[in-house]
Amino acid sequence: MKKTLLTLVAAIGFASLSQAVVINPVSANGTGSYNNSIGLISDGVIPSEGTAWTASTNVYWTGTAVKLTVDLGALYTVTDILVSVDNNDNYAITYSADNINWLSLTTILSGHGETGWGMDTMSSDSTHPEYVAGIDFSSVNAQYLAIQATGGDNYYSVGEFQIHGYRDTQGVPDSGSTALLTLVGIASLVGLRKRLNK
Repeated sequence: MKKTLLTLVAAIGFASLSQAVVINPVSANGTGSYNNSIGLISDGVIPSEGTAWTASTNVYWTGTAVKLTVDLGALYTVTDILVSVDNNDNYAITYSADNINWLSLTTILSGHGETGWGMDTMSSDSTHPEYVAGIDFSSVNAQYLAIQATGGDNYYSVGEFQIHGYRDTQGVPDSGSTALLTLVGIASLVGLRKRLNK
């Protein structure tokens, strides 16, 4: 019975270690000239679809020189993204483990969304209502992610840039992992104490 309980606790805990959650960046920055606060791209507020590209909920700009980058604060396994972007433009999303070497994660094309005007929400998570197969990707390890316009009508906007994933197991355990390991350790000690008392 005790062995079964410990096995169950461990199985539930280890399954939860790899469950993806929204990762809150420790910082965001942008290069080039853009309007509104860079913090809007990771504030958790997703503009309604069809919202004007110049709305106060969005970071917006003209030209393709602007690059918006988020720092997750540590290395994570990135499983999915959710973005709100101007519907008729193309965007490249890149990632990096060290902020030096950057690789392509996915590309958003003007035809990927379903709105006819304004902001459009898209997700790479196949279980999300706004899933767009064209932006799906295989999981990667990253600390930094960036979004940059690559073409369209020359008027660009990002309302939200959410990163989903879990803490890389090669690094220091996150607080959830530490709590789980503590719980398993306590359960093991309780079982050992009862065995010794017999």
